Amino acid sequence: MKKNLKHFMIFVFVISTAFLAYRTNSFDLKRVTVDSGFDSSWDSGGSSWSSSGSSWDSGSSWSSSSSSSSSGDEELSTGEIIFMLIIFNMIIIYFIVLDIKTSKKGFKSVAKPVRQSNLQEKIAKYGIDEKKMLELAYQTYVDIQNAWMKNDINLVKEKLSDELYNTYKMQLLTLKRKNQSNIMSDFNYLDGYIYDIDDSNDKLSISVFLNVNCKDYLIDLNTEKVLRGNKNKLWNYEYTIDYLLAKNKDEVLKKCPNCGAGLDEEVGSRLICPYCRTLLVRNSPNLVMTRKHMNNQR
Repeated sequence: MKKNLKHFMIFVFVISTAFLAYRTNSFDLKRVTVDSGFDSSWDSGGSSWSSSGSSWDSGSSWSSSSSSSSSGDEELSTGEIIFMLIIFNMIIIYFIVLDIKTSKKGFKSVAKPVRQSNLQEKIAKYGIDEKKMLELAYQTYVDIQNAWMKNDINLVKEKLSDELYNTYKMQLLTLKRKNQSNIMSDFNYLDGYIYDIDDSNDKLSISVFLNVNCKDYLIDLNTEKVLRGNKNKLWNYEYTIDYLLAKNKDEVLKKCPNCGAGLDEEVGSRLICPYCRTLLVRNSPNLVMTRKHMNNQR
């Protein structure tokens, strides 16, 4: 709908500009008392116009004090018509330029998340070292981005939820079919903080704000030509990311908390229950990313 409106506005602009050119070629602009930006004089020439039996011949003259028509009714002067068209076109140009500027911004900036009121209590309750947790969260993010860049998300399968793993896998398959690669490099951690901890389930859901810099662009693997982005530009990204972590690293998970099925072995930090297919986070310091959202890009 927005795209069609923009096309309609451009169409009206072209038509009104053509009409304006026609009118200004047919009448003397020296008597138009608006600051339109035209410096040269225009010759009215020998144009003629007729409608409903009324006619103007090339010898007709216009003065600033009077105007006439065949019907005797008062009409807008040529200068007033031209002035209105100029103003109308200026408005259309303004909205077109505004739309272009808005589209270049990409998306609307999102405010940084606010820290939960009882966050410190939960941090103390579960013995979380916020600084180390942020380092681990950032390193997990970088590891996942590097695996993405290498087109091999299996390298970080244990650090991703099922949903994210399957989503990234399908997206990478699309890139592979197109013989393209998303290059992300020169990562730099700027700042971050934990803003929420949900302990309502058997695992901790830790929500983190991360502010990072990195290069990010798309290339053709055959030619190494940059298809999108700029290989020399350093982007600033602000993320809100959710991670899962075991509440008690010392307790061994022996039963599925969802269906109660027994789990024989403790293998890795990530496990799918063989009965109900629930994603389980084993007692490990590894974080499992469940959601990543980009708030701002500059």
